[in-house]
Amino acid sequence: MELSFKSAADTKSAIQATGLQPPNDADAAISTILPSGAFTAIVRGAHGGSGIVLLEVYNPESPVRAVP
Repeated sequence: MELSFKSAADTKSAIQATGLQPPNDADAAISTILPSGAFTAIVRGAHGGSGIVLLEVYNPESPVRAVP
């Protein structure tokens, strides 16, 4: 289980290349390719802990639209 996005060199470089790396080195992040469709995220706290999750999904290949 990745506890930090900087734990694995290949993951770290892929995420940093997007410019969307977490601001906190202790935050988790995943870089993967998903097929189109609906998904459910099941998250668990480190060491059985609990808390609040903010899950964000990005498509780095789609054009970025600025919010007016």
